[in-house]
Amino acid sequence: MRPTLRRHTSVYLREERWLGMSDSTLDGAVLADAKTLFSYERVDDSLERREIAIGFGNHSEYVARRAAELYLDGWVQKVLFTGGFGRITKGIWNVPEAEQFARIAQGLGVPERDILLDVTATNTGENIAHSRRLLAGAGMTGVRAIVVEVPFRGRRTRSALEVQWPELDFIMTSPTLSFEEFVAVYGNEGPITVEEFFSVLVGDIQRIVEYGRRGWQTPQDVPADVTAAFERLVERGFTSQMING
Repeated sequence: MRPTLRRHTSVYLREERWLGMSDSTLDGAVLADAKTLFSYERVDDSLERREIAIGFGNHSEYVARRAAELYLDGWVQKVLFTGGFGRITKGIWNVPEAEQFARIAQGLGVPERDILLDVTATNTGENIAHSRRLLAGAGMTGVRAIVVEVPFRGRRTRSALEVQWPELDFIMTSPTLSFEEFVAVYGNEGPITVEEFFSVLVGDIQRIVEYGRRGWQTPQDVPADVTAAFERLVERGFTSQMING
């Protein structure tokens, strides 16, 4: 039976287990479908000067570099990094995501005094709740923010913020790498493989739909071409980052 987005947002059937990947798996059709999901997720607003950049933790150090760039170019005066150990980073780093990002930003020239850290969040909801609490504790309630997120999670993070932090005045930006550049990075440098990257894309589309139903983020329209690309990638076995229910 052909998989459907509705079916897979409710439960990931265990018999559709992870399939071993090889170079032959990354054919032109797979790359095209993965790019469709990537493009749907990407959110880059026009930049405006704001008080703070909030970098959401994950496995991609390019978020830290982008946040540092915003600070050094004068778009923001402070940087907040949020992230402990997530489902991927717990297997690749020995320090929390926020701490790893802070090291990178400081190495690029952002002074420690202008960096705030939340090192305990393990998911997007906690990223939001902990950042909100951290800013309130620092007397920074009401600041305007530039939220920095990987381009393949922008839509999901924005929709979560709209529900879970509705009073935050924010715009979104992401590292400027293209889909093809991310594929090249993962293929040559890691820290995850290209196959794992595509599984992340699939998992995030599933979460966009399922979490919208649960009320954790604003519901999103998923175009037919995105749904079809998602279903084909599931059929090809890019399922390791899907939720089970």
